[in-house]
Amino acid sequence: TGDLGVINALGHIQLTGRAKDLIIRGGHNIDPQIIEGALMAHAGVIQAVAIGQPDVHSGEIPVAYVVVKDKQHTSATGLLAHCQQHISERAAIPKRIEILDSLPLTAVGKVFKPLLRNKATEFSVNALFTTHHITAHVEAEFDPEKGQVVHIQLANPQEQQHVASLLVAFPVLVNYINL
Repeated sequence: TGDLGVINALGHIQLTGRAKDLIIRGGHNIDPQIIEGALMAHAGVIQAVAIGQPDVHSGEIPVAYVVVKDKQHTSATGLLAHCQQHISERAAIPKRIEILDSLPLTAVGKVFKPLLRNKATEFSVNALFTTHHITAHVEAEFDPEKGQVVHIQLANPQEQQHVASLLVAFPVLVNYINL
């Protein structure tokens, strides 16, 4: 299937990421190139990459990272409106677009998506924690064997059970770091 996972302490398979470059949003298989192509068609965009950001309701939601020619004339809001007009598949319209100064590249010049997946995962977990008034340091990394791993250092370690219940639906492996 291209899915990565681990067997948890209860003996259940827990999905933690994907080996294939595909965004799966609530059962919809989304090719990132649909999103990237629409963004690259915008006159103000130099580079664009779309990835799946973990989401408690849909598993993943599409998000995009872009490099633009002029930040004063090209905004994330404008790019989202552009996507709504140029992407016919509603599920593929990005939920968030972040403008970066540059995209991370491999030694051969290809976009290094694992770093962007880490960034999206950290954004998603931090947003969830903010909603629930949880203070924590969150760091995500991609492990080729385990998938997406989130390292969490809680300000209040007694919140670990609550945090675990919040993150159970995320397609990530959680590692708690004690002070």
